[in-house]
Amino acid sequence: KSTDNKKSEQKAQLQDSITGYTEQYFEDGILYVDDNYMRFCSNAANEDGLICARPNCKHQKSRTEECGAYVDNINATGFAKRGDKIYYIGAGDTGEDYSLYSEDLEGQNRKKLVKLPKANYIFEALYHDNTVYIAYMYKNYTDDASKTILGIYKYDTGSEQGNVYFETKAYGFSFDGIVMGKDTLYMSYVCSNVSNSDVLKHKSDKYYERKHSRKFVKGLDVKSGKEKVSLDGYGNNNTLLYGKLFYNAGKDNLYYDENTGETQKISGDNLIPVKSTDKQYAYFMSYDKKTKKRTYLRYDTSNDEMNIIAQGDYILCAVYEDKVYLSNAEGEKTEYSYIALYDFVKGDITGVKKYKSMWG
Repeated sequence: KSTDNKKSEQKAQLQDSITGYTEQYFEDGILYVDDNYMRFCSNAANEDGLICARPNCKHQKSRTEECGAYVDNINATGFAKRGDKIYYIGAGDTGEDYSLYSEDLEGQNRKKLVKLPKANYIFEALYHDNTVYIAYMYKNYTDDASKTILGIYKYDTGSEQGNVYFETKAYGFSFDGIVMGKDTLYMSYVCSNVSNSDVLKHKSDKYYERKHSRKFVKGLDVKSGKEKVSLDGYGNNNTLLYGKLFYNAGKDNLYYDENTGETQKISGDNLIPVKSTDKQYAYFMSYDKKTKKRTYLRYDTSNDEMNIIAQGDYILCAVYEDKVYLSNAEGEKTEYSYIALYDFVKGDITGVKKYKSMWG
């Protein structure tokens, strides 16, 4: 192959995956972790199976790393399939030490790449080109007066070098994801400005902590990590489409146009943005508690029109290229399915295909 073709192929392999909480969406399927086992829902085979390819492996009966799909210390978030490798974050023995690992697509040749900063929790990781942005939280629980750190660690898989890219402090954090824009890394979080002891002192006011919390959508300069955008609101999936970052403020749905720096309200219905690779349309979902039905909507960024697609029982997880990924709303175990985008936007959701579960 020519050099240009190889570069084009590599870029396609390294296209940003769409990150859910414990799953990653791709053009060819879904990679997710269940009970310490890595599983892949393959669109080609229409199967949900373990990534292990070892002959005669007992898989889930073994619960050891002899099975290529089993990772004893895997973190439920922060993993991805990139080219011919899978990257994941593993926890250490103390509950405050995490490391980034890589392995091949069959769970073999595992390698520890770098130890991450001290953390109690890994929120999420964004894999963009050859760089990994890992969001973490650390709190010294032996000292109630100490503040919590929210940080992002940046690691280059090419040079194998990393550094703390961003840090901020408050008394508590809730994080809602990362997405890459035009020379800007966007993230969203809620932070509390009061300590646990302050909350206890004001326990008669059940809304005390909420009154002293703030919701932010922040934009960081890609190179320096310095703040360049700050919006009052919450990312609620941090969906970025064609230069427009969709987020929520109260019940309002808005977007921030990174080309003009302006914000625009598009709905007051507290819709849930759905992660997507679409260049023109944004997808949303709402839930009616009375009917227990979900409504799927599509917003046209070219003319600012919002239209209802259909109603159904499925949770709308992601739109990736020509596929729509869904999951069940009921039941103890999450079951994934998919449908062609062409059929979905016509309002026909009768052709949903459920992956056949292999090995449990």
